Amino acid sequence: MDPDKRTIPIFFLSLLTGIAFAFIPTISIAIPIVSTLVLLYLFFYFFSHPSLTLRRRVGLFLVLLSLFSYGFVMMKKPYSMKTTIFPGQEIPIEGTIVEHPIHYSNQSRVIVKTSEARLLLKLYSPTQKMVEQLYLGSTIQCKGVVEDLSRHLQPKETEDFYRKKNTMAGIVRVEAEDVEQIRIPESLFLQWMHKSRQKGLQNLKIATRGDPSLFPLLSAILLNNKTDVPRESYAEIGLSHLLSISGLHFSILSLLLLLFLHCLSLPPVGKFFLSQLFMVVYLFFIGFPIPAVRAYIMVTIFSVSFLAKRRSDPFYALMTAGLLILLFAPYEVLGVSFWFSFLCTAALCIPGSWMQKAGFLYCISSLLASALFQMTSLVSILSNAFFSIFFTPFFLWGFGSLFIPGLSSTLLYPFMSVLYEGLQYIAKAMHSLPGSYRYVPVVLQEILVFVLSIVFLLFLIGYYNRFQRGLKRIILGILSVSMILLFIPTPSSTARVTFFQVGEGDSVLLEFDRQAILIDTGEMPAKNGSGYCPAKNVILPYLKKRGINRVHLILLSHFHSDHYGGIPWILQHIPTVDALWVPSTKSQEQKEFADYMKKNASFFPYIVKIDKERICHVSEKASLRLLPMHSYLPAYSEDNENNRSMMVIFTYGEKRFLFTGDMESEAEEIAIRIAGHDLRADVLKVSHHGSNTSSTDNFLRWVHPSLSVISCGEYTIHRHPSPLVVERLLGQNSYILTTHEEGTIVLETDGHVIWEVDG
Repeated sequence: MDPDKRTIPIFFLSLLTGIAFAFIPTISIAIPIVSTLVLLYLFFYFFSHPSLTLRRRVGLFLVLLSLFSYGFVMMKKPYSMKTTIFPGQEIPIEGTIVEHPIHYSNQSRVIVKTSEARLLLKLYSPTQKMVEQLYLGSTIQCKGVVEDLSRHLQPKETEDFYRKKNTMAGIVRVEAEDVEQIRIPESLFLQWMHKSRQKGLQNLKIATRGDPSLFPLLSAILLNNKTDVPRESYAEIGLSHLLSISGLHFSILSLLLLLFLHCLSLPPVGKFFLSQLFMVVYLFFIGFPIPAVRAYIMVTIFSVSFLAKRRSDPFYALMTAGLLILLFAPYEVLGVSFWFSFLCTAALCIPGSWMQKAGFLYCISSLLASALFQMTSLVSILSNAFFSIFFTPFFLWGFGSLFIPGLSSTLLYPFMSVLYEGLQYIAKAMHSLPGSYRYVPVVLQEILVFVLSIVFLLFLIGYYNRFQRGLKRIILGILSVSMILLFIPTPSSTARVTFFQVGEGDSVLLEFDRQAILIDTGEMPAKNGSGYCPAKNVILPYLKKRGINRVHLILLSHFHSDHYGGIPWILQHIPTVDALWVPSTKSQEQKEFADYMKKNASFFPYIVKIDKERICHVSEKASLRLLPMHSYLPAYSEDNENNRSMMVIFTYGEKRFLFTGDMESEAEEIAIRIAGHDLRADVLKVSHHGSNTSSTDNFLRWVHPSLSVISCGEYTIHRHPSPLVVERLLGQNSYILTTHEEGTIVLETDGHVIWEVDG
């Protein structure tokens, strides 16, 4: 059989075996064993060279048998526990940190392996000493509360599948005071690795002169360090996923290492083992991300082929990498990074010109992004290819900075800083084009997955037959029709509600049926000279990431700056804003708002003053009910701007969301008299950032929310949310989320079920 043709069956067998390992062991232990033995035989049969002696064939078989056996034995269901855990249950935890932690301003997230399973711990308000002790290999002993996984499930997704996909048994919330002990690892290698990582981060900070943009970039793409990475700024230009170790960069680094070793007077075998040692240690440093592991296996195969003076087929190397990854970590078959890494690399392995490769890569990447992330872009693939290439100099600069930070800072930082600013400018220009993004409705996602499967099957057949002209036209036709299908307007079957992390302020985005509605826009720019503005740094990057170039409506709940401060920035950077609806009041706060807008807004959209109740049936499934509370307040209460808040009830299918602005207890009682049972809501945006002046027991009894979201800042003088409000919400059995702990909170609903998604 021709060497190129042998790669096709082995790929399908490895894929099926990985899927079998992921699903079938829960049913029968015999099937994965038999499939493993069959795969061993076929792998040995297809890739054994005729010149191999019987002794070498037996040796190869034993090596492969040991690898397959190890992969099977290591399958211990990391997604389930021996003992059942329930949402809200407090459980003791003692385990080892098995991945590099990610630290946020008020939270640390660590993957812990206990004697029973893997768990994600969300550690809130950790001390600096705790953060310093949390690293790969450390053991932690604590107690925490089990989170409800159903909030994270998407339609038709079960909790079991969610656990398999994330290879963990559950998520546990841990408060800092509930941590009993953290012990650093006894392994000298792990201690050395942690100290080396910290030294590397320190050197990168020196090389970048502490630049708040370049330092996080280099620490992410070199050491896989996600702490303090400003994802919003990269999301604004559609490049947040580049903040990771890519297979391209790992391959370039490996190639440079091999070229360096080639200059040394060492035997070839010695050079090979030195390169292997360096690459394996580096993989330990970065935590074995799938793209880097794939690149490592392929580089190793090419190196062995070079030593053996034999030609190595790139598609064979890619399929072998996929085989080994699925055998040792079969649940990666459910991961996004696995499919992106392998499909995009496969597109580059096809025969043909670079124009053909680029065309296939563009189409496959677009369809894959549409199926997995529910959005696509006409320019994002091109810009990503462009910036992936130009990020390579930053990767190489960062690698040199690990060893010579002072020289790097002096000679290269000025040039790299200018280059970075230029790339940012180009990226923003490309992603600000109207219509550059497209949200993909759920109804198209299953179709796109089916199309991708057919295209990839034809792609493999085409590779098998050296891309016969007719088959190539069929593939290109399918891809072209699919790309056109993405941009045909179709109704959405879900609604998304996003509660932005805007500190001590409010801002919520409603997305449904191709509509985008903003309720409040957060505080005005900081007066401390930092230039931080929630609308500029949080809301706008998110809108760009979601491909929203048109806001149909901005609803202002009331005239306080922590609710209207970001409106000028929205008007300036979003191409189309149809209307601005505000309460029809005449107060000192309203005059301050008008003055602020005149000074900062470049133009005004169509302004509607709401002076009475309004019900808007936006679509068949969606409706808005607006209640301007100022119209119902007695005269003596009209000096309280919080009570003049406009209450909004958003209904999508069977599910209801209630937004109360900063209403206080008096306005809440009036709302009960006006709306009554219509206040009943599944999700409540808690009034006035969780202040004790709001959210009375009586009001909460009428609303009875299953989930309550509190928008509040961290370490503010107001100390929101009030413990009394939290106690009242818990008394209604309401699950509580706060933006200062969770960050931006994103909920989706199909009208029947509400779930939380990663924003």
